[in-house]
Amino acid sequence: PAPGASADEKQLEDSTHFNHWLFDAKKIEEFRQNLYKESVERIAKENKEKKKDIKPIKLQEEKFLLRYYHFQIFAVCAGYKFPYDIIATANVYWKRFYIMRSSMDYSPRIILPAIIYLATKAEEASIESSKLAKICKTKERDIVAQEVPILEAMKFHLKVYHPKRPIENLCKILENHSSSPGKKIIAFLKKNAIQMTLDSLFTNACIMYTPAQIALASLVRANRISKKMDQKLFWEVITQRSSLEQTERMEKRTQALQTRIEEICKLLENGENLAKKYADEKNKVKYAKRAGKIERNLRKCVNPLHLPESEEFKANQVKREKEIEERRSKKRRIKREKEEARQKELFGHNDEDDGKPFVIRTSLKNFSKTVPPPLPKKVKVEPKA
Repeated sequence: PAPGASADEKQLEDSTHFNHWLFDAKKIEEFRQNLYKESVERIAKENKEKKKDIKPIKLQEEKFLLRYYHFQIFAVCAGYKFPYDIIATANVYWKRFYIMRSSMDYSPRIILPAIIYLATKAEEASIESSKLAKICKTKERDIVAQEVPILEAMKFHLKVYHPKRPIENLCKILENHSSSPGKKIIAFLKKNAIQMTLDSLFTNACIMYTPAQIALASLVRANRISKKMDQKLFWEVITQRSSLEQTERMEKRTQALQTRIEEICKLLENGENLAKKYADEKNKVKYAKRAGKIERNLRKCVNPLHLPESEEFKANQVKREKEIEERRSKKRRIKREKEEARQKELFGHNDEDDGKPFVIRTSLKNFSKTVPPPLPKKVKVEPKA
């Protein structure tokens, strides 16, 4: 792990974040290729069975559309003035969902508000789904309906670790070091580094590297751009080691970490460029037109079982609600039967009416036996002489 890991980061190795949601670039691309292939096969089968002529969108078009809607997460969160944790969690959920599900099965237009809504609940800052539905131009029931599919895709793993806390810990190391550049410079580096981690969410950094590694890379890059500290000295301070103390083994580990940090720095730069690109007003208009065109084609090939306005989706919802109600009825019945059995044990069994007066029969073993206290002994009082 990178230096400066917080108590939470030290728990990372045992977390679902570390054990289930970190992949290399090759694996992520493999996920997407397989999902695209499965969706194309499903559409081909549907065309054959129902004699349709639906054409799937191209892989590059799918990637563009996901990135376009991904940028809308930032726009919606900015409108609500959400803090760092909610923005980062929503983005991580988005990344996780769309390496497990295809956009031709679950439309990003419908998933986007549900992802944000779930992120606010996970970070204990829930908002009104009706207002969110209005902002995202969708229906409230559609947001609620997508929660379970999102949870299933993410294997119900909601805990997410972010680079912000490791950045704060690394900045404390800088402050307490004898070669500290001063609080103002450290505050400047911290602010820029946190912004870089937000921009990095445009890339796959959050599902490829640990938060502590991203935090260290963001500070290294922030210092490299601003030139506030000598880069070699900065690295020695941040890793809490002097060049005289380096052993051969530690040098190899440090070199491996530096190589990893350089990889992340390239992603951070890529994230900054993408953030600027999508924030440009001229590009916004151009990208919105292109996204709209792809979205119209996507609606034709989205799996109807996951499209709220389709008849198949509505029928499936009715079936699902019926199953839920059946499970609830079963639970209520079991609870009622247990209560009846308990009452029989307390008040006797249901014997047939023999015409005799009603008498409540109880089992004394169900009641504690109370023994009355002993009476005080009478003391004889001798008369005075």
